Order: sequence, then structure tokens, then C-alpha cells
Amino acid sequence: MAAVPSAPRYMQLVATGGLIPLVVPPASYSAQIDMVLMYESFETLDQRDGNDIIKFTARTAYDVGCILAGVPEWQIVVTNGDAALP
Repeated sequence: MAAVPSAPRYMQLVATGGLIPLVVPPASYSAQIDMVLMYESFETLDQRDGNDIIKFTARTAYDVGCILAGVPEWQIVVTNGDAALP
């Protein structure tokens, strides 16, 4: 593993599933996690379709730029077929 000092970076992880048929307009099941991270180390594992597949270690970080831009440092958004949680 290579040690990589890094500045805070905005990262977004998105997982998308099938369509929710009862929502207008139709939407997909999904989960999205937005966060600000500082890489501590990373390792390139493989490559697929021209993209590197990596394994990394990172810590969450405070970034005043997010506040100034109106972007949350942490946000988790889940889209499902329920109109409200029980």
C-alpha cells in the first residue's frame, strides 16, 4: 500500500436497483452516500473497462468549502417504494 497524503475530497457512492413502478415518474430503488474524505492509503487491485478498481483507507474530514458551497459533508439518501416510514 502506498501512503498518500491528500486534501479533503468529495466522494459519492451510488447503488441503483430496479424500477419502483408505483412512483410517478417511475424511479429506481437506490442508495447514495455523499461524504468528504482524506485518503490515507490506497492500492490498485485491477482494471475493468479502462477504470481502476482500488482498495483504499480514508478518514472523514471537515471541509469548510462544503459549507460555503452549500454541499453537505455527510448525506445518505435512500429511495424506496414506501411513501413513509412506519
